[in-house]
Amino acid sequence: MANPILEFVGVSKKYGGNFALQDVSFDVRPGEIHAILGENGAGKSTLVKIVSGQVQPSAGTLMFKGTRVTVHTPARSRQMGVAMVQQELSVFDHLSIAENVFPDHRFAGSAGLINWNLLYRAAQGACEAAGFSADVRAPASALSPGRKQLVEILRCVHSNPSVLVLDEPTSGLNTHETAMLVSLLLSLRDRGVTVLYISHRIPEVLALSNRITILRDGRERATVENDGLTESSLVQMMVGRDLVSLYDPTATKQNGSGAASLAVEGLSGYGSVHDVDLTLGEGEILGVFGLEGSGSFELAETIVGLRRRRSGRLRVGTTVLRRWQPRKLLSLGVQYLHNNRKDAGLYLALDVSENAEAPRLKRLSSHGLLNRWKLSEVVRSSIQRFEIKARPRHQRVVNLSGGNQQKLMMSLCLDGVPKCFVVCEPTRGVDVGSKAQIHGFLRNVAAEGGSIMMFSSELPEIIALCTRVLIMRAGGVVGQLVGNDITEENVMARAAGASD
Repeated sequence: MANPILEFVGVSKKYGGNFALQDVSFDVRPGEIHAILGENGAGKSTLVKIVSGQVQPSAGTLMFKGTRVTVHTPARSRQMGVAMVQQELSVFDHLSIAENVFPDHRFAGSAGLINWNLLYRAAQGACEAAGFSADVRAPASALSPGRKQLVEILRCVHSNPSVLVLDEPTSGLNTHETAMLVSLLLSLRDRGVTVLYISHRIPEVLALSNRITILRDGRERATVENDGLTESSLVQMMVGRDLVSLYDPTATKQNGSGAASLAVEGLSGYGSVHDVDLTLGEGEILGVFGLEGSGSFELAETIVGLRRRRSGRLRVGTTVLRRWQPRKLLSLGVQYLHNNRKDAGLYLALDVSENAEAPRLKRLSSHGLLNRWKLSEVVRSSIQRFEIKARPRHQRVVNLSGGNQQKLMMSLCLDGVPKCFVVCEPTRGVDVGSKAQIHGFLRNVAAEGGSIMMFSSELPEIIALCTRVLIMRAGGVVGQLVGNDITEENVMARAAGASD
């Protein structure tokens, strides 16, 4: 067996009086895909930030190729051959795709001038090798978030690392983009590159990894070979409960009362949504699914007034609207959960209490003065109800785990029971425990009479929660599935046009 390329020996990291990591010890072998699994807050991101030099351990030793690492800086990490793709994208929107893939001076001549033809050819070849079709001269701002993620991964791959660290690389990718990434990682492993891989998607981890390390509450619980493992066994190690109790597709679904709480008639946008009709029943959880480019998320933004409409009307209860904006819909009881908590929905630089007060300033203020006592009661209630692990007056939201950020954003929307709740990717980038909690919140909304329109790219989530699913393709609704007909095969076949 080859000597480890990385070793963690009793590694701990303490922030104030709290351990993010405590006495973690395991090794990573050269040329393997080594997955790190754990719930949000288990210490996964802290661990890989130590590898990438962004964080100095409080105790313990990191060994690289048998040598103790004594200087923990990103520059030292890069010198050792470590490249990391973080959860937060660092793509330069104003630069071309080619410049993002190769941001260094490798194509500069002796006079320091860039050979643009060489740069573009190399970038085109890198993209094509990864199955990624793009005009590399175009600005990165024109790409979808998923494609930006792929560009960032290509940038790290082409820095020729010996260790590639990926922190939730598929959280923003659709099914096709994820398949491209999986193929790329397998080819890197075959070339001898070591991959340290964090993901909440357990089927993906089982399909890719050679070994898996489980973290829970900052401690290493197990490091196991990926041989005969199941989703249920991994979940049991991660959270101490079985898969069925966390994520049960047989749980009671809300059928709704039949009365329409929201209806869309002849809705068309500018280039992405065409002549859509749909009805959402009271107490119903309606799923909307489409592949990349189907227009599903554009439809969500058009319904809630974030995109311009060309035609159509919206009915909320008995109120008919031909023109509407988000503020008007809020007054009618329509709430919206954005699919990207980093870009919209949370003030990451502010603390938990400041985020909680932002959408409630009018209710919590009198004569322009904020009632701090009322605010503390609201925050305390939200943290308790949504099981958010946070110190409200001191902890910045950017430092919360992904699951706690998502639950905080949901708590801002569910201050009471909304008449209609339009939800986009409600569990993107969260662990299985937080996912189960969020599903419980959504079921409770429907059980209390609220209506949910859920746009999700995760088919198990659609199947677990929805009694009716609308399928989108090319900007329009092309089909509907109900009850037992909602299966992964049926949904994908209609979304791809295979059943037409």
